[in-house]
Amino acid sequence: MSQIISSTSNPLIRRVRDIREGKNREFIFAEGLKLIEEAIKSRLIVKTMICRTASEIEARRLLLKQQQHPPSFFMVTEKVMRTLSDLTTPPGMIALIKRPSMTREATPAQTDRRSLTLILHQLQLPQNVGAVLRTAEAAGVGHVWLTGASVDPFGPKVLRGSMGSVFRLSVQTYNSIIEAKKSLTTKGVCWVMADQNGTTSYDQYDWTQPTALVLGSEGAGFTAEEKALFNESIRIPMEGDVESLNVGSVAAVCLFEAARQKRLKT
Repeated sequence: MSQIISSTSNPLIRRVRDIREGKNREFIFAEGLKLIEEAIKSRLIVKTMICRTASEIEARRLLLKQQQHPPSFFMVTEKVMRTLSDLTTPPGMIALIKRPSMTREATPAQTDRRSLTLILHQLQLPQNVGAVLRTAEAAGVGHVWLTGASVDPFGPKVLRGSMGSVFRLSVQTYNSIIEAKKSLTTKGVCWVMADQNGTTSYDQYDWTQPTALVLGSEGAGFTAEEKALFNESIRIPMEGDVESLNVGSVAAVCLFEAARQKRLKT
């Protein structure tokens, strides 16, 4: 029987809170059965499992799927779990997962998807980033880059919004779009920004060519220096008095159009 941690000042508990709040970027804070299960399926390594007493059997059964890397296992009281959880109603299970390399290569299954790289610039709402990551996987995008002051792609709210998609995508971060463009050494890549005043309609652009699609924040957009980096700008024609769509909607429209064109070409 594992010892039950009852003190909120326990060193482990303080460490877990630091990871949850992004003060420690060595590990990912994942909460809930479904999300932890997705991480294990994606071959990420759970280093520490924390659960309340009522969830012990379920947690141990889940970790049987990771027999080669048995994690440290701790149980906590309901009170401690409430202080650790990022949710109003704690699901009772938290995993500290070894953060994957941000420069990892795409998996073999993603090799044929490399013609489209999605770049998220200055996106600061975790729920939006999570939703875009989920859409990116569904549309067949293998690579997603975050630039500038974008949120941590492995933060708790982004993880929940992506429903585990971030575990399966090749994700990288860069300080700026300029730095990102320098790192993309593949020749012939068309750099495209989504802009409500873009010159080309999204469904008239040839998405079958190697493309880096950059989506900016709804508030800040792109600077003049950043705009000079792009070869093309695309827009989504809209009716009525709607001025713009949120970034999640823009991503869905563009990425699924890209997927449609690729299906027609194959």
